[in-house]
Amino acid sequence: MPTLTDGQTEVTNITLSTLLRTLVQNNLKEWDLKLPHAEFAYNRAPARATDCSPFEALYRINPLTPIDLIALPPECKVSYEAKQRAKEMKRLHEQIRAHIKKVNLACKLKASKNRKEVEYKLGDLVWLHLRKFPTRWKSKLMVRGDGPFKVLAKLGANAYKLELPRDIVVSATFNVGDPSPVWRMRLIMAI
Repeated sequence: MPTLTDGQTEVTNITLSTLLRTLVQNNLKEWDLKLPHAEFAYNRAPARATDCSPFEALYRINPLTPIDLIALPPECKVSYEAKQRAKEMKRLHEQIRAHIKKVNLACKLKASKNRKEVEYKLGDLVWLHLRKFPTRWKSKLMVRGDGPFKVLAKLGANAYKLELPRDIVVSATFNVGDPSPVWRMRLIMAI
């Protein structure tokens, strides 16, 4: 059974595999020796969403080399007051949280820019874009719309169930971007 992942995990997996592929190159048998280097490089790189690296988010420093992560002996440590350090970390996490919200809002606005707000009622007649019916689509020059089809139900904010003929063997559920109102299709065909 395939593992279900979200988009963020998929992007992270692609990034890590590309990083490992770059580090390993022709030394395929030494991939396990390259893992610590890949981990350090990934954790040191700033993320677009947080505007800082995972090291920076967690430790408030972005080490230049792995040796910077080695704990200093107790006599060499700079003593910070615990309350001050906690305030610094809290402030950093608030900045990161605010930046993530800002980036998410920008992504949402970009994704919603071309989204069409269409509301069909039960029983409305709609035309469908034919990308869903490759068997009916014999030529590039054929009209890519078919219909009209009756709207049977609204399934969520952007999906509709349509009444399809028996010869169309696809799911009757369509994204709001696939159907078009009958009047609009008639205008396009008249032109």
